[in-house]
Amino acid sequence: MSGIAFYKRFITLIILYVVMDESDFELEHHTSTGRKILFVLWTLLFISGVSLYLIWAALYDAWFDVGLYSVTVSMILLGLVEMYINFPK
Repeated sequence: MSGIAFYKRFITLIILYVVMDESDFELEHHTSTGRKILFVLWTLLFISGVSLYLIWAALYDAWFDVGLYSVTVSMILLGLVEMYINFPK
């Protein structure tokens, strides 16, 4: 998908969201199934952060790389916080 096609689709979605009435738009993450889906997605972000650090550090022998820390800590902490918030009830 080219950049222009992406932006056209993005702008179309924003326009639809603004035009739609709140009664037509159901927030999926407030349902039990939606919380489970979000929990799985945030868990994947957490696992991706840990695996990115381990794989990158092993391949490039960069165990003490500040750039690697900044990316992986952000991924791991965001994943953990959102997993806590969206824990299925």
